[in-house]
Amino acid sequence: ENIIKDIIASLQNETEWSIENWEILTKIFKSHWISPLVYFKLKNSGKIKNLPSEAIEQLKKTFLRSKINILIAEQQLKEILYSFKNSGIDALVLKGVHLAFTHYPHSATRPFSDIDLLLRPEDIPKARRIMEKLGYVGVDKRYSLCRDFSKDEIFLHKTRRYFMVELHWHLHRFSFVKENIDIDDLFESAIDVETGLIEFKAFSSIDALIHRALSIYLSDNQSLRVIWLYDLFLLTKALKTSEDWNRLWNRCIQQKTLIPVI
Repeated sequence: ENIIKDIIASLQNETEWSIENWEILTKIFKSHWISPLVYFKLKNSGKIKNLPSEAIEQLKKTFLRSKINILIAEQQLKEILYSFKNSGIDALVLKGVHLAFTHYPHSATRPFSDIDLLLRPEDIPKARRIMEKLGYVGVDKRYSLCRDFSKDEIFLHKTRRYFMVELHWHLHRFSFVKENIDIDDLFESAIDVETGLIEFKAFSSIDALIHRALSIYLSDNQSLRVIWLYDLFLLTKALKTSEDWNRLWNRCIQQKTLIPVI
């Protein structure tokens, strides 16, 4: 949160921006997926006029593009989740799409590059057939070939400019993580989310916080994005009471994920 606050404060207070400086900032914002969030916060602060018109236009375009992406993702999810439900397949919406609708001040302020869904392992073969009927093609068949050493399969739509879809049967490929995470337990703890167009199930704030922290812990530090840290800030902020924090602690002990979270 302090990173975002410092960025907003510096943009609000600076009176003169060179084109060169702004181009550098734009690249940094884009690489960390925070351009729409910066625009939204600046616009709401009432001080966006302090920026040069070119800068405002660039930020506005990223926000509007993100709004369009949200609509595309909603349409995709509507098609996929409806087909899954009719076939008796439960799915949890993960990561960026989930957080965009539940924790961010506007869904367009949380960009994402794909749609991640968690399924029970035994549902993956049926889900793959459904995805193919919907016009998607699987990049490979990891579940059939190496399910114990992989965590997901990737699907791309053959004709539409849709997001890539990843169907997960595990959250992380590392065996020490798999052994301690009960997929059924995650489904039982899931929350209901309504967007106005669709309804879906997603992780509770506690489970989402744990698995965002775990993803960062297991990732290459060179690829770390500010937006992922902001995810953690918002998820932590959602824990309102000492009882929430006790549940987080107990969940970490149960899943043996205490070190990544701390």
